[in-house]
Amino acid sequence: MLPIEVDISVKNKVSDKQNFISEHFKSILESQFKVTFLLINSELESSKMLDKIFTKSIEALSEIGNIQPPKYESKTLYIIQNDFGELRFKLNSTSANYKKEKVYEVCIEGDFELLEQYRTFFIKELSPFCLTMYCIEDEISNAISIAAYPIVREMENSLREYLVRFFSKRFGSKWWENNTTQGLKAKVAERKKSGGSWHKLNMELYNIDFDELTILLEGRFGKTDGKAVLDALDIIVSHRENEDEFNEQVSKLRNKFLDNWEKFFGQEIKIKNFLADWKEMYEVRCEVAHNSLLSLNRFIKLTELHRKLKENLVKLIDEQRIIKSPKYELLEEILSMQFKFTNDDVESLIKDSFLLISSVNFGCETMRMDEFNEKILSLKDEFQIFGDLFFSETQVSGLDEGEDIQFGRPSVNVKFACVPEEVVNALQLGLSNNKFLF
Repeated sequence: MLPIEVDISVKNKVSDKQNFISEHFKSILESQFKVTFLLINSELESSKMLDKIFTKSIEALSEIGNIQPPKYESKTLYIIQNDFGELRFKLNSTSANYKKEKVYEVCIEGDFELLEQYRTFFIKELSPFCLTMYCIEDEISNAISIAAYPIVREMENSLREYLVRFFSKRFGSKWWENNTTQGLKAKVAERKKSGGSWHKLNMELYNIDFDELTILLEGRFGKTDGKAVLDALDIIVSHRENEDEFNEQVSKLRNKFLDNWEKFFGQEIKIKNFLADWKEMYEVRCEVAHNSLLSLNRFIKLTELHRKLKENLVKLIDEQRIIKSPKYELLEEILSMQFKFTNDDVESLIKDSFLLISSVNFGCETMRMDEFNEKILSLKDEFQIFGDLFFSETQVSGLDEGEDIQFGRPSVNVKFACVPEEVVNALQLGLSNNKFLF
């Protein structure tokens, strides 16, 4: 049953809510919607139950705004209204073949915004007087579901794409064998039988469900039985004379006891509360897929999660692409330079078309003047990507009086005429993906 929601505004502002409705449901706002309930009751006579429905219908509407006089034709046909609009009621009843029970059908029509709110209050007011209560038709939920499905589909397939790209690059053709459970393997094998012409494709992640994708994110799939550990220790002992190989083998053994989130995705997916958000999105997805009654609040929550997760998933996918977009190709060219940019360098380059270059940018606190000037000379060609440029004379700091000026912390200023827009975009991408030094 649809949960009771007293406040459905966004950030407690009606205008925010109305803007949200206009953004997502603009094409249907002029339409009229219908919600139909079946109520079963045996406690009251039919006439008294119809009176009760009328009374409680008005009380439910009063929860939303000040009531205006109803337009009453009969106990089975009337209009109730408040400051925000009107709702049209049509009722009828019939006897059930069980203990003299009566079945009442209540059809309510109104505009999207008012009826969407009203449903929950109507349920709250009438349910205490019913043995059972069903919503058998809900055009509001249908409209919300139609708007929600593309969002759910996009997010689900984005995570699938990221995981396929990530695992394929890291583990090759055997990634599925080594990063899943026997239960998921069996499910995929069974579903593949009915795959038609698609069965020749490896569709593992497209044959498991939305929530099961997180198993790959946080599962632990390394062999940690006694024999596997002993074998690993033998290998470690055999490499004890070589420190680098010894540390590498210790790391491999340690990874056998870590889950995928600890080994990979905790560092890759820098989205706060990602797993919790994904599981909450799955709950909304189930409501959409199983034709549940949907409230505007749930759809608002879905769009908030989508807004939070989408941008980050796009970045994760772009990081894994083999065919890079022009923006990523430019960023990789910048990152491959011998000059190591800091965040401050990039922000200065974007804002002021200016760089202060010192020996620190080449990984040295101090440097000989001639060595520094040689590196600066080699940068001139690389820096053409940022546009026409001008280098100042080399300055040296960090010297005490009388010390050799040829050895210290040399620096130069570089001024660019105008950094091209596409380069600025690549630099901003690098900042957002934490690609530069802090």
